[in-house]
Amino acid sequence: MIRSMLEPLNQTAARVPDRVAFYDDREQMTYAQLRRAARSIGTALTTLARPGQAVALLLDPRSIQNIPALYGALYAGCAYAPMDISMPPERLRQLLGLLEPAAVIVDEKGGKALDAAGWRGAPTLSYREALETADDEEKLAAIEKTIGPDAPMSILYTSGSTGVPKGSVQTHGSYIQWTDATIRMYGLGEDTVFGNQSPFFYANSILDIFPPVALGARVYLLPAGCSPFPES
Repeated sequence: MIRSMLEPLNQTAARVPDRVAFYDDREQMTYAQLRRAARSIGTALTTLARPGQAVALLLDPRSIQNIPALYGALYAGCAYAPMDISMPPERLRQLLGLLEPAAVIVDEKGGKALDAAGWRGAPTLSYREALETADDEEKLAAIEKTIGPDAPMSILYTSGSTGVPKGSVQTHGSYIQWTDATIRMYGLGEDTVFGNQSPFFYANSILDIFPPVALGARVYLLPAGCSPFPES
């Protein structure tokens, strides 16, 4: 019985460590590299956040860096909350105020967006600096033992078209069941190549993260220009 969504990554990284997991036209990341990077980020986060708290992700929405960042939050026992860094500064400040994250992971673009929003409610963690953190195996193992199906895993915000944006909290258990059902429903396998076109702050992107990781499949991050509106 799977207790958390960390288990599929651990199992896949052990089974096919050198298989490419995520790639785009600039870089690629194997399952072993993904797990190693995520655990470094998770170890860095343990000095800023406690299990059960939220961690905001302010990263380039089309970057592979989102994947180890979100798994890093999970290894720290936290729930990840991806943000759209292209939204107006006032709106980003509003969402961060609603979320009250324990920490914020930023890349260069995300750091600039955070500065523009003028929000200083939690410590920031540089993605690049977090990668240099040594994996604390004992600490992460202890945290992972405490994560069960009812533990919060993600907080994805609605568009807010009806008023104040609402954060939808999903648990590890809901992702476990959804991932299994999705794989069976669509007949997905480890030879499936997923084409990700949804930014990682959209709920639809979870199809291109968790089923592939569970299967050991590959995900190609499509360039933003691949999905333009048709000419009238």
